[in-house]
Amino acid sequence: AANWGYINHKGQFVISPRYDWADSFSEGLAAVRVRGKWGFIDKTGHFVIAPTYDEALAFGDGLAPIKSGDRWGFVNKAGQIVIKPAFESALIFSEGLAPVKVGNLWGYIDRAGTVAIRPRFNWAYSFSQGLATVEVDDLHHTGFIDRTGTSVIAPAFFQAYAFSGGLAPVLIRQNAWRFIDRQGRFAFSKTFYFVGRFSQGLAMAATSKSDGTYKLGYINRAGQFVITLNNFRGGGEFSEGLAPVEKY
Repeated sequence: AANWGYINHKGQFVISPRYDWADSFSEGLAAVRVRGKWGFIDKTGHFVIAPTYDEALAFGDGLAPIKSGDRWGFVNKAGQIVIKPAFESALIFSEGLAPVKVGNLWGYIDRAGTVAIRPRFNWAYSFSQGLATVEVDDLHHTGFIDRTGTSVIAPAFFQAYAFSGGLAPVLIRQNAWRFIDRQGRFAFSKTFYFVGRFSQGLAMAATSKSDGTYKLGYINRAGQFVITLNNFRGGGEFSEGLAPVEKY
């Protein structure tokens, strides 16, 4: 169902729900899906790159990962393919590098499409604030590497998202998320059922309630809820003043 649209910081819709799926804005554009195909819209909701791709992710460093058939490549903002679809999977460019999957392993390429960190990880994520999340084994042990591929925060977590504003969400046990700083120390004492990354000072978060339901909304950097979403199924990061949310 076409239930995805965009809200501002006050929780008001500025692009009405009309997409099957919607990603956060990045570099002025957002990837959205209509009738099974992905394209990119501007902040008026108009398509700038027509929905012709089988999958698409956000722009980073002027390029966006797109899937054509069973391979991933990258397009620029004019919609031109600049790195040919040759990878099993790919994620967003950030700080000059993008994670790509070659065979069964993940590594990183630069904007010319050249391998920068050789594929050797079970999973790899985009760089943020000089660090990237990598999964190192089949037991999902996850830590952080620097731009040379060197481990800087030991793989002691079961899942982790990228650093943003000096904090990263990490999964310490099932349904238990916390935030760490760049030294790997826990930021505040609260544990969440699930969380997103901090963006523009806010992070999507949910806590379990005693009746089996969840409190869903956005927390500040002290771990306090500042926006509570009632009758919403979920949402994404605030970016460029807007956050995608899905109503029931």
